[in-house]
Amino acid sequence: MMRIYNTSSGIIINHNNQYFLTEEKSWDRFVNRSNLFKVISSELQQLQPNDDLQALTNSAILTPIGNQEVWASGVTYFRSREARIEESKEAKRWGFLCQGIRCRPAGTFF
Repeated sequence: MMRIYNTSSGIIINHNNQYFLTEEKSWDRFVNRSNLFKVISSELQQLQPNDDLQALTNSAILTPIGNQEVWASGVTYFRSREARIEESKEAKRWGFLCQGIRCRPAGTFF
């Protein structure tokens, strides 16, 4: 198993419970390399394990993102329900079906 950490001391790879500090300092360059798994596997053969790095993976972790764009979207249950009621010609029926624990389209029964 392999885990990769972005830390304040650099990029740390945990491979088979051994910890390695990569020479690459830029998270963006590190994660955007072609054939990432192959490159990391090759790089690990040249790095020396350092058990002291394990402590950093518990205390000095940074977000695993650099300058990449982040896209996210979401709709709350309540807002989604409101939109369906507004769009529905049978608003009363939607309201009834969405009152319980499950919300399901009108005409769908389990």
